[in-house]
Amino acid sequence: MEKFTVKQALKVFGLSDGKYTAKEIKLIYRRLSMRYHPDREEGNAELMKAINQAWNVLSVVGDISSSDYFNDTDSETSYSDDVIIQQLKKAIEAINTLISPDIEVCGVWLYLHSDLRGENYKKTRELMKAAGWRWSTKKSVWYYNPEPQRVKRTKHRKGWQLNKIRGTYGSNKYQDQSKKRRYIAPL
Repeated sequence: MEKFTVKQALKVFGLSDGKYTAKEIKLIYRRLSMRYHPDREEGNAELMKAINQAWNVLSVVGDISSSDYFNDTDSETSYSDDVIIQQLKKAIEAINTLISPDIEVCGVWLYLHSDLRGENYKKTRELMKAAGWRWSTKKSVWYYNPEPQRVKRTKHRKGWQLNKIRGTYGSNKYQDQSKKRRYIAPL
């Protein structure tokens, strides 16, 4: 069930510099779990799933030195504790009004496989764009990347298809299984 790379899992936990023992990583996981548990005020189910995915990766690794995964250029733009989680939370809040969204998590990227065409969803699309969501014409999905400055774009870049992304980073899909039909309420 490893969906994040070790580097991405370290970012989710806010561990961009230093050495950490398995016990310290477990304490950080427990702290984040308590803080973002869905039953808590700040909590959110999607954030909790991202934290659990990162934990699944880091619990296998054990003692870890973040310098093995971050180079000097990474440390210049290192993230403080919980920054990626806050960004993911902001992105998820933008789609909170959707009933039964079909979300896929690949690494730290979020993909929304829901049809939001038409005038009824104009306000929802505007909120999503303001929160950092973008439309991918080739993939026909909405996507969110909490660290867009790290994506290198060149004029010769072809891009990856979703199947290649899923194979490289793994993926988890989250959708409401209790609903037989897919319905999204417009704002």
